[in-house]
Amino acid sequence: MNEVLAAGMIMLTGWEKKTPLVDPMCGSGTILTEAAMIAMNMAPNLKRKDFGFRTWPEYSPILFNNVKTEEQNKMRKPSLDLTGIDIDDNAVTLARKALGKIGLRREVKIKTMDFRDYKPIHDHGMIITNPPYGERIGDNILDFYQTMGDAFKQNFQGYDAWLISSNKQALKQIGLKDSKRIKLYNGKLECDFSKYELY
Repeated sequence: MNEVLAAGMIMLTGWEKKTPLVDPMCGSGTILTEAAMIAMNMAPNLKRKDFGFRTWPEYSPILFNNVKTEEQNKMRKPSLDLTGIDIDDNAVTLARKALGKIGLRREVKIKTMDFRDYKPIHDHGMIITNPPYGERIGDNILDFYQTMGDAFKQNFQGYDAWLISSNKQALKQIGLKDSKRIKLYNGKLECDFSKYELY
């Protein structure tokens, strides 16, 4: 998942910066990284060191530095409650490195564990996640989505869960009626970005 899609998904949910946010299949942490940047009012690529436009004839170092300083001054350090979970320790390592590169490693909690075993400490919050679509899990994908739905219903009561997936058949196994559905593209894949209210 690319950064633009992740940021767009977060904005579409109406997530408020003080609301606890969990990505139970965080992979390399793209959704959480974008959420932290949005909450801190950090402009995209603010930490990037090199840009291709610096070779343009019209490039003005003074203008660029002024814009960069202006964006840096807009940044805030709010209290964040962002949690990422992934069963793959390598993915967790990548997520921590990605957050470290932009100075946000301490702001986001990343854990290696099965999402089914995670119990949130808050009685309300939001899930935003990009679960597997079935290309790599194979025939067990329907069972996986059913298990995911069961875990959300048991462990995340009071949360809103937003899932993006191209596998419409698998989404039916969640066991809940979505209250909102938005068509998005993850690369070339047409996906449903669906909201489930976990009462």
